[in-house]
Amino acid sequence: GGPCEYRSYPGQAEIVSVVPSAAASGRFDVRFRFIPDGTIEEPLGKAALERTFLLLPDRETPPDRAYVEQFDIRPGKRLGCTLRVITRGTCTPVLFDFPPSPPGDAAPR
Repeated sequence: GGPCEYRSYPGQAEIVSVVPSAAASGRFDVRFRFIPDGTIEEPLGKAALERTFLLLPDRETPPDRAYVEQFDIRPGKRLGCTLRVITRGTCTPVLFDFPPSPPGDAAPR
């Protein structure tokens, strides 16, 4: 427990696959790889470059069709995002932050 600290690395999430979710009806399993804008120093951050991750816009639920269509989610598409790597504490070691939808848009939940 206790407070956790993270170092942030801006970059892009490149979509590698979009398939209907077997676990959540009406949702999609979207996998991406992170491409940093610069050098990543932490070993956990470097390891993150070697694998793919599920896109969970709210950190819990796979996106629905409205989200996929609104943001044109498809293989090869790149979205701006930030990799956050833990530097202190025992929280989730690696997180990804995606910018919110533009004002006025109904952000799918």
